[in-house]
Amino acid sequence: KPTIIGLLIVALLMGVGSFFIRQVSPQDHWIWPFGIIPLPMEPAHYLQYVMMFVLGILAYRFQWLDKMSNGTGFTTLLIGIGLAIGNYLRDGGAWNAFVWQWFGIYESLMCVFISFGLIWLFREFISGTSRFWQWCAAQSYGAYVFHLILMIILQNAVDSVWMGAFGKFLFIGVVTTILSFLLTWIVRMIPICSMKKCIISTITILLLSACGQSDKQLITEAEALVEENPDSALVLLNNVEDRKHLSGELLARYPSAEGSGTCRSGYSARHRPAPYGFAYPRFALQRRI
Repeated sequence: KPTIIGLLIVALLMGVGSFFIRQVSPQDHWIWPFGIIPLPMEPAHYLQYVMMFVLGILAYRFQWLDKMSNGTGFTTLLIGIGLAIGNYLRDGGAWNAFVWQWFGIYESLMCVFISFGLIWLFREFISGTSRFWQWCAAQSYGAYVFHLILMIILQNAVDSVWMGAFGKFLFIGVVTTILSFLLTWIVRMIPICSMKKCIISTITILLLSACGQSDKQLITEAEALVEENPDSALVLLNNVEDRKHLSGELLARYPSAEGSGTCRSGYSARHRPAPYGFAYPRFALQRRI
């Protein structure tokens, strides 16, 4: 489970790597890879993106976010907020020079601690669901994919409009978020995308079957798939060891669920990627949003 020392080590590794990358490619230096990829990239931040994505996968696989203690969560939140305040209060002088010189490390520490701290905060105090949040969860991976290009387009569109730094930050952040979710929803409405998602979900479950997962995990995944991909949900329920764990609603909907605990595809895999989301297996932290 996550500990302060463990998160500190990860953040320092990320920070030191980012520091050396920025000696070659400073922050705000954008490139067009190979001259053909139609999306500029900023190498200064890509180590952080990759490491945080991997952390998200590991967090889901090993249930770190459920196992994180309240003490660790509260401490990470305080550290993250403190670092964020320290970053926004710098305005010239020695402190600004210090932060800027070591910003790759400072930013990585802030990124790791505030991320885990906010997730703990939502887990403990803002946990709940509704039709709106379920809709947002279904679009979350697509929003993650689309947000950068939409943000760049919007930034260029309002570049000549004066709003103040903080005002422009709020405007672009809010509008980009809304547009990212709406664009994902529109794309997912296209029949070929829905068909592709259904095929990938089914193949993923059949090839990486549910062996090794607990009944509780299988049932949770099946419940999330009932409306979107009922056939895949049935495959999961067929791998439940004991039918008594199934709710009355699931039993009524799937009276033929065998609950044998057998991998019906003939494959044995200890871990199975969650098969729903934006046309890809749904991983990690974004599942918690």
